[in-house]
Amino acid sequence: MIKRELLAQVIPLNQKHLHKLLQENIEEYYNTDRTHQGINCGTPIPSVTYIPTAIEDTKLEATPVLNGLYHT
Repeated sequence: MIKRELLAQVIPLNQKHLHKLLQENIEEYYNTDRTHQGINCGTPIPSVTYIPTAIEDTKLEATPVLNGLYHT
């Protein structure tokens, strides 16, 4: 998973950079936003539940993860 989803896209500069990439991937993407088939397409850390709104009142914003490799 890490090799295909992260390291095939980003070349770490050194061990410190690799550690930062792995930490950000796990804490800010893999466990919070990426769905997992093994847990019924949920995430290990549940997402925030938002109050239902009308589509006219809704504004979506993309939040970059891993310097824009993924967005939430």
